[in-house]
Amino acid sequence: MVISIWKSSLIQVPSVERGKLSKVRLGSLSLKKEGERQCFLFTKHFLICTRSSGGKLHLLKTGGVLSLIECTLIEETDASDDDSKGSGQVFGHLDFKLVVEPTDAPPFTVVLLAPSRQEKAAWTSDISQVTV
Repeated sequence: MVISIWKSSLIQVPSVERGKLSKVRLGSLSLKKEGERQCFLFTKHFLICTRSSGGKLHLLKTGGVLSLIECTLIEETDASDDDSKGSGQVFGHLDFKLVVEPTDAPPFTVVLLAPSRQEKAAWTSDISQVTV
C-alpha cells in the first residue's frame, strides 16, 4: 500500500558552486518563480514536480523521483560545511537538504526551502519518520 503523507509547495535552491550559496537570495523573484516545486512525500518516495502554466504537474527530468532508502535528511545546515556556508543566515533557517546516494548514479544533494519554520518542521519530521 502506498500512502501519501505530505504535499505542498517548496522552493528548490539551484545548484551553486561551493561557498557561493550566500549569493542566492530567498526574496529573489526568479528564485521563487523558477524554483517553486510541488513536492509529494510518500512512504518510500519523494516526488519533485513543476507546475505548467496550464496547471499540469511534471516530474523533474533529473531528481524528480527520489527513493527515500537512498536519501539522508539534513535538517540544520552546518555553517562549517563548505557547501552550505552561511545558508542558515541567508534563508532564515527555512532550508533543509536531502542527500541522495543512488546505487546507479553519482550522489547529489537537493536543497529545499519551506515557506515557514512550521512547514519545515512538518516536512523534516515526516521525512525523518519514513527514512528510518
